Amino acid sequence: MKRTGWIKGLICAAVVAAIGNVATSAQEATALKPQELSAIKAQVSKAAAVKMWVVTQEFTGSFEDIGKAKQEFQEEWERQKPLGANATFKATGILILNEDPTGKSRFKMEIGTTVPSAVKVKAPLMAHQVQFPEAVSVTHVGPYQSLASVYHAINAIKPADFPVVMELLQVPTASTTAMMAAAPGARTQLIVPLKR
Repeated sequence: MKRTGWIKGLICAAVVAAIGNVATSAQEATALKPQELSAIKAQVSKAAAVKMWVVTQEFTGSFEDIGKAKQEFQEEWERQKPLGANATFKATGILILNEDPTGKSRFKMEIGTTVPSAVKVKAPLMAHQVQFPEAVSVTHVGPYQSLASVYHAINAIKPADFPVVMELLQVPTASTTAMMAAAPGARTQLIVPLKR
């Protein structure tokens, strides 16, 4: 059974370029509704250790390169079948920003999926555990463009760090064009490590 439906949602991750266009954190954070800011503040107060197993493929580029990287990852994933041919685990697509993309035309990222535990893969795929001693996890429902505001709201409360993990929990079923435009039905888990 193929589990590749999550991959098409990674195209939408290009919209998170807003995170790369870090303007001013105070201005970005105020773009959120008061109840959203309140929920984020509550999540910051609950910051905890995060551990998750992932299979990813590194690449250096810009947000415009995500589509190509996604395709390369998907082809390699299908070739290697790290979970076996009949796996029933529902994979969640992820994008990891390994460094702050502010002011850079190219930066380090990883594209991939969550996995239930350690698995064996061959290069160019990497299986590893993402571990943060203290991180804020916020489930955001709405357009990908507002993910930058969520990051800035967290950073305004407690200094945030990189890498940032975006789990695409629910990808809208609309056309790619519509998803890129607004993606109002998107549900994304943003995992932001805090500076120590």
